Amino acid sequence: MIKVNLLLDIAEAAGKPKKKKFSLSSEFTNTFATQLGDAAGDETRMLISRVLVFVVPLILTFAYRGYVRTVSEEDLKRLKAEKVSINAKLDSLQSSVKEVEKFQEEKRKLTSQLEVIKSLSKERLKNVKSLDMLQTIIPSKAWLTTLKISEKKVELNGMAVDDNAVAEFMGGLSTSIYFSNVSLVSSEEFKQKDGTVKKFTIKTTLENL
Repeated sequence: MIKVNLLLDIAEAAGKPKKKKFSLSSEFTNTFATQLGDAAGDETRMLISRVLVFVVPLILTFAYRGYVRTVSEEDLKRLKAEKVSINAKLDSLQSSVKEVEKFQEEKRKLTSQLEVIKSLSKERLKNVKSLDMLQTIIPSKAWLTTLKISEKKVELNGMAVDDNAVAEFMGGLSTSIYFSNVSLVSSEEFKQKDGTVKKFTIKTTLENL
């Protein structure tokens, strides 16, 4: 009995270390595997982090470029549409401008014609008034053959029976308020069938007409 118990004790003593050794080996294996797993996980995470650091900016850059391109295309379309609208407005305005220019040209022509008519009317009025004055001034022994009026300058060509009639005519012109600067340009005898007469030329200036 004593031998058997000893043998059992020895067997148990001998078995315990073996069991203990197996337990230590299993724990070591599990720990090593865990460490390897952790190390592999760290390397994977580092690799993923490096890839993300490189890839994410590229993705953001491409996304930004795409956004800018889209915005630029929209702005370009909008500007083209505005250009077309502005060109259409300019075309419509150009036709209006042409019409305005046409009316202005017609207005200038009418204004010019009116000025000419006014000037002619004024000249005719001067001629009428000057003729009326001359009829009251010229003596009975003298008569006019031609009358030239240029602006305010008057040239009188006529005939008189003698020098006294010419002098009387010049005196009447000089005293009139409608004539000034009276001068005798020429006076000569002219023979006619009825006798000899004085052919004269007088120049004067119209005033107050």
